[in-house]
Amino acid sequence: MSKERLSGLVIAQKILGIIVVIIGISMSYYTYNNMDAAGLGANLFIATGIALAILGLILIIARVK
Repeated sequence: MSKERLSGLVIAQKILGIIVVIIGISMSYYTYNNMDAAGLGANLFIATGIALAILGLILIIARVK
């Protein structure tokens, strides 16, 4: 197999994926630990955080041709 160089956009995509995963996990964690502060929207914030974490994992795993 030949070695291919990573372009700047691929590296930026991976870094963005890591950032989105961190934001999603921290959003879910802090909302779960302090559900009273979030009020009625706590479940929405937890679901959004999980969705962001999954999106970030997809960005990290995705392969650009």
